[in-house]
Amino acid sequence: MIKLSGYKFQGGSDSEIVVALYEYYGVSFLSRLRGEFALCIYDSRKQLFLAARDRSGIKPLFWTVHDGSLFLASEAKALLPFGWRPEWDVRSIIDKGWLTEERTIFKGLRKIRPGYYLSCLSFDHISEGQYWDHDYPDKRLVDNRQEVDMIEGVREKMLDAVRVRLQADVPVGIHLSGGIDSAVIAGMAKHLLDKGEVKLGSDGTHKLRCLGIAFDKGSGYDESGESAHAVRTGVLLMPTVIAQNTANFLGVDFQTANMNEEELAANFEEAVWFDEQPHFELGFVGKHVLSKLTRQSGLKTVIS
Repeated sequence: MIKLSGYKFQGGSDSEIVVALYEYYGVSFLSRLRGEFALCIYDSRKQLFLAARDRSGIKPLFWTVHDGSLFLASEAKALLPFGWRPEWDVRSIIDKGWLTEERTIFKGLRKIRPGYYLSCLSFDHISEGQYWDHDYPDKRLVDNRQEVDMIEGVREKMLDAVRVRLQADVPVGIHLSGGIDSAVIAGMAKHLLDKGEVKLGSDGTHKLRCLGIAFDKGSGYDESGESAHAVRTGVLLMPTVIAQNTANFLGVDFQTANMNEEELAANFEEAVWFDEQPHFELGFVGKHVLSKLTRQSGLKTVIS
């Protein structure tokens, strides 16, 4: 496609592929993108402004019209310097419109939905469109695959997903817990690197690094021994120990951030400030601390 279009890259960022794809395919280029993204493009020739969000809505992108101007940002607080003032959308909060549709917890502030784009033509007409949706097979059709075929099919798709996400122009790491999903991702990443199928980071010399959360003993989420729940139920739950064992088995670095009551209280306000949405439990505080550890470690991208 690049050869056919004749596009000449001006820089070294992988994000420039968006411009090349747009020039060749037009707005339909969005259906060809994979992974996480929130993007904006302005075509001065057509006076067309385009903003889009990835298929699963991993990356946030909010928009509003204020004083006759269209504003977009990856977080609501970025709009404050432009005169926008937040006001609770009580109706949206009560009926969970902020969770299931384009509304947010603030009146007049909307988010671009997963798999959708927003366009503004000639600085006037604003519209939204859908470029992707889930395509489920007809449940009435008989699936004749054998179990081994299904397992291999899932494995190949996961390997492909991990492979393309390891290709980046910045260092890449992995968030590793005691769960099966992150262990599988870490194992597949190490497998692909050992086979030489991918190179990690921009220069291909980076060693795979994993990061996780560790809880103090007696916290109720004791991740280095028996939790209170485990003592009551007789079930041994040691996610961090399992994560460390996984890292040792794979031969990768594993770094943890400790989480206790003091850390939870110290980071709660900051986590709420950055997250900008309601939560039903406190796991988001731990994720915030893990994100800080990731940044401090020099990693710009993680697979989670």
